[in-house]
Amino acid sequence: MFLLGLFILASGITILQVAANPYVAIIGPPETAASRLNLAQGFNSLGHTIGPLLGAWLILQNKEVVDVQTVQGPYIFLALALVAIGLVFRYLHLPVIEYSEPERKGFSLWRYPHLYLGAAAIFCYVGAEIAIGSFLVEYFKAEPTIALDNKTAGSHVAFYWGGAMVGRFLGAIALSGKKTLMQRATQMLPIPVLAVLVVLMVAVINDLPLSMVGGFAVMLALNYLAFLFGRHTPQGLLAFFALCCMALLGVTMLGQGDIALWAVLGVGLFNSIMWSNIFTLAIRDLKQYTSMGSSLLVMMIVGGALIPLLQGFAADTTLGVKGAFLVPFVAYGYLVFYGLRGWKQDNKSL
Repeated sequence: MFLLGLFILASGITILQVAANPYVAIIGPPETAASRLNLAQGFNSLGHTIGPLLGAWLILQNKEVVDVQTVQGPYIFLALALVAIGLVFRYLHLPVIEYSEPERKGFSLWRYPHLYLGAAAIFCYVGAEIAIGSFLVEYFKAEPTIALDNKTAGSHVAFYWGGAMVGRFLGAIALSGKKTLMQRATQMLPIPVLAVLVVLMVAVINDLPLSMVGGFAVMLALNYLAFLFGRHTPQGLLAFFALCCMALLGVTMLGQGDIALWAVLGVGLFNSIMWSNIFTLAIRDLKQYTSMGSSLLVMMIVGGALIPLLQGFAADTTLGVKGAFLVPFVAYGYLVFYGLRGWKQDNKSL
């Protein structure tokens, strides 16, 4: 029954993704769709970051044994919270999206190359992101010039996932419309400053080395400059950030010590806008078929199951754990293609 409950929960989350992502994208002007979706994904990442901390606090509570009774209270609370959120949306007057175009008889995926190429891009992005995140601890332990213990390696992984959250909030501002360079710089600056202060506070409280703060600050500064001076279109920023990820992975595979460590952790910052930008580009002008396109894109998160497996096979060859980062390197290469060419719509399909 417990596993059945988890299955139903995951199914509901999937349906929510299919409905919510395109709704956020099309509820306003098309040119700022990526900005809205980046903002939504930023709060998604915030939940991803603080959820495990709250779960550990609510469930573990310094107990020696964790049984069914231990998790009942937090799960009932979550259930009631979800019911309350559902009721809020039931009575919230959200705009209804309607299309004046007559519906076609049937949907042909091959009429929309930007959609099926975008589905492949989602597959590559999610797969690369999960593959890198899954291999970080093993890489930090196996690389002789890094050689971290389990606890220290695990604490560094938080920079990878937390960086994605920070980058998404930066992306929401960078893609929010026509702004001058000074306006973008001023509006984005509080986000990295706050992030560095939070990391500094955590390091001081937990007596962690301040070099962690310095390494994160350097990567955050590079990400800030990339947002500031990069092309402020979804496709332009996607291609540029994918190139940055390839460069950082190149440093990871060829470099050593702290440089290689922070290079691979910095990939999280540049992953930030990829889901939102790919999604908005792939569903653009699908009109009455938007929900179908959205469901296809959400299904492509299966890349997060397959590409890490492929990287695992590569790690067992002569490439080793370090050389196996070549697998996500190739995946990001496809994202460069999609940002430069694959997103363009074939006029015959519209």
